[in-house]
Amino acid sequence: MWKMNCSEFKERTLHCVKVSYSQMFNSRSKKIPLLIIFAVLISSLIFSAEAIPQVTSSSINTCSNGVNTITMPAAVGSYYLYGYGTGGSYSSSGFANGPYATVTNTFNGGQTVAALAYSTTNSNSFTTNNQNNVIGGAEVSGFNSIDKFYGTNPNPGTSGSVIVPFWVSNDNSLVVVIAIAGDGTKSNLNINGLSNYHTDAEVNDKIGMTIFDKTLNKGTNYYVSETTKSKPGQSSKAGDIIGVWVFQPQFTIVPIHFSCGCSANCFPPPSNLCLPSCWCF
Repeated sequence: MWKMNCSEFKERTLHCVKVSYSQMFNSRSKKIPLLIIFAVLISSLIFSAEAIPQVTSSSINTCSNGVNTITMPAAVGSYYLYGYGTGGSYSSSGFANGPYATVTNTFNGGQTVAALAYSTTNSNSFTTNNQNNVIGGAEVSGFNSIDKFYGTNPNPGTSGSVIVPFWVSNDNSLVVVIAIAGDGTKSNLNINGLSNYHTDAEVNDKIGMTIFDKTLNKGTNYYVSETTKSKPGQSSKAGDIIGVWVFQPQFTIVPIHFSCGCSANCFPPPSNLCLPSCWCF
């Protein structure tokens, strides 16, 4: 319990004490103080609590030609990020839900070799005539707003790179990255620019793909890049893409209830003295 200054409340308390008990004090010869406790005042304090965004689920699946689908756990308020990569020899569609960015290689007039998407839908798909493909996704929750960035390299050759600069507007923001090297291998997909990140999912198959996240504070000089090396004779089929999503933290209003009250320790005439005290708990 702690003391507080309730000057207005004390004035009213003193007035009530003197008016209500003056006759009783005057009619009786009392030498002991009387403790009067008045009604408790219920109040509330509002403050904001920060919820840091987090990746709640992620996965990458290898797949073949035809319709390829990935389904993530469904959750209210979650956001879903998607990416796919192909061998780049034949045609592929964009994502069915929330298509965001694609990269087209230089092989045979240009083929869609990788793509990104984002959506509030927990399932996504694409169609391809390629045999060796990957499709992946990540679910993010606990955020307030999103900033999005991406970069592509449609002709990385035997050795190429993609650089994506980005900024962070608020402290404790979650950065989620999907990096894809079409017609590459994970062992040849090197991430630069961010260190000590958390890998959510990755595949080490004929197509290179990785999903990772890192919590960052406010800043404008961030970047992420990938460097790849295509297989011999496959450089025209290659294509690289990086998607960067920055999730700002969420602030929740939390009410805190507390009670306040006042008491008066009063003495009979001739002193007519009252000593008020107020508290909150």
